[in-house]
Amino acid sequence: MPNLDMLQLLRNKHDEIRQLCEKHKVTQLAVFGSVVTGKFNASSDLDFLVDFEETLSARDIAAAFFGLKEELEVMFSRSVDLVTASSLTNPYFRSSVMEERQPLYAA
Repeated sequence: MPNLDMLQLLRNKHDEIRQLCEKHKVTQLAVFGSVVTGKFNASSDLDFLVDFEETLSARDIAAAFFGLKEELEVMFSRSVDLVTASSLTNPYFRSSVMEERQPLYAA
């Protein structure tokens, strides 16, 4: 059972999340992990799956990645794990993430 309080908070911050995504050239952002599996608690981090615009250079992707991570941590006052779809090399973990993810933003 998903953590409805945190999912609702994520939805309530839709406009702020959209602005962050636009600022950091995000094409897709989704939440996964304990928030959607029902294992979220006060000490849990937030797990986000992100994709950036394909036209960005490696340097720009790095800046966008760490900028987005930092701003999400400030927004939610907790640690954030940010992963890209291309970094999900373990097929079992990738399948699990893709199955449980809850979209938050799409350009």
